Amino acid sequence: MRPRTAPRVRIFAGGRRLFLTVVAASGLAAALGGCGAGGGAGFEPSYPAVCSFSYWDSLSANTCRGWLGNFGHNAKNTTIELWYATALGETSRVVYVGEVGNWPTSTGFSPFFAPPQVTNGEPRFPRVGQVLWTGGVWPAQPRSPDLYLGNQWCWSDPDSLRISIANGNGGGFAYQVVVSLENRDGVRDFSPPRGHVAPMGGWTFESVARESSGILVPPIVRGIRWEDYGGIQRNVVPPAPPLAPYRCY
Repeated sequence: MRPRTAPRVRIFAGGRRLFLTVVAASGLAAALGGCGAGGGAGFEPSYPAVCSFSYWDSLSANTCRGWLGNFGHNAKNTTIELWYATALGETSRVVYVGEVGNWPTSTGFSPFFAPPQVTNGEPRFPRVGQVLWTGGVWPAQPRSPDLYLGNQWCWSDPDSLRISIANGNGGGFAYQVVVSLENRDGVRDFSPPRGHVAPMGGWTFESVARESSGILVPPIVRGIRWEDYGGIQRNVVPPAPPLAPYRCY
């Protein structure tokens, strides 16, 4: 299901996961005979187009490239709305994509190009708005990403833990991410290598443990802070992770 012209490294795969979920559900319906779909080279979908934003895969100071994914009939007259942050709020731009083929009779993916959002001199991806095509619509992403502690905490060795942070609401990239936690060395700040966490994705890092009455225990996360694409900052103090760390070494 990979577009034939897509580069090997994808920056954002969150929307693709959602798209693949739609594909799996539709494929199950076809297998049960509910959609009247055949198989093999003669496959012709009999259900309407389901077209959505899939992922970003390139970003520069002048342009960024994203991909739309479709399953079902070809999506015709397709457009994607992109939002750009300004001092007064947000302003939108509509990009015409045209016809998006269907998977599996074609790649089912079509690229589009747009200017980047520039925030404090840093190129960022604009916020993804509605995807429209003849007879259908896919809803816009929320403006603000939402970071929280993931469940995948584990002891990576006897005195260190692997800690996960998740971005799970589909609200775009979280930028300038900093996690402050207290371990045996005091309060320390950790940031992802590129400074951001992708939507519907996550970031994992390692920290030494904390000592309590001579016993090694997990560190305490004192705060997570980040910016949305337009520079609006958020800072949350998350609750303790819901599951006790397990051993992963």
